[in-house]
Amino acid sequence: MKKLFTDHDVFFGIPSPHKILGYASLLHVAYRYSRFLLDLPMFSNTWTDLVCINGHLLLSFSSFLFPIRTERNYKHQIIWRELQLHNIIFSSRSYAIFTYCYFFPNNTHFITRFLIVITFHVAADCVTLKYGQGHTMRDMSWDGTIIPLSYKVYIDRFYAVSQFGATTMLIFSDSHTCDFSFMVMFAIQISTFLMTLRLKGFINNDMWHICYSIALLMNMPIGVCMNNGRFCALLYSLFYVFRIYGEGTNKYVNWAFILWLGLYMYPRLYLQDVAHYPHVG
Repeated sequence: MKKLFTDHDVFFGIPSPHKILGYASLLHVAYRYSRFLLDLPMFSNTWTDLVCINGHLLLSFSSFLFPIRTERNYKHQIIWRELQLHNIIFSSRSYAIFTYCYFFPNNTHFITRFLIVITFHVAADCVTLKYGQGHTMRDMSWDGTIIPLSYKVYIDRFYAVSQFGATTMLIFSDSHTCDFSFMVMFAIQISTFLMTLRLKGFINNDMWHICYSIALLMNMPIGVCMNNGRFCALLYSLFYVFRIYGEGTNKYVNWAFILWLGLYMYPRLYLQDVAHYPHVG
């Protein structure tokens, strides 16, 4: 365990702030997810929810305490500057949606959430313009010792569907949005921690993919519990088709079309289902 300690983890004389926030965040996720599995509300809409989610945001920003390489290592799953900034931006995206839905729990104003989400995506694209080196996820390292390399194409597709699904549900979900955004943040942050374990030699590249995939899968039961989960699944499936078969098209144009489609379809399809099946609403 001594490998996990470093002299860089100090902030104004306070020792190990990043490590303390990291361990606290893992315990917090375990507590919140266990509540969900026990069919209890993951969050209670109290001030403690905000305090805890702020701890997760601080964890992301505390990564600036460490020297991070600018050049990407394609042989080993080790964090580099572009990915560090992407993870901070997308963790902040989850934080923004969480706090928005915390203060407006009954609000399903999709346009507002769309603008919040797209703002962070633009910021991530700016980072890519400056630091970009290949495809962030598709060029991740593999060993082929645990997972056959022939499975790579399927896992890459799973990552793509998960990313599209996360974005769609952060915009269009009408229930469990705080829960979902929180677990999206967890998947982003655990990916960075797993890279630290890879750097220190505790896991290999294949184990990184396995653990990260499990973190992504943990969000799926929450999506199933959403009132309009099938509606969101339809939208992100359409977006996935657009991105795969419309390669070269502008993703922001695609997202704008999905927003328009969602605004058009939601009252005509989903709300009609609620009228016929009141227990869904």
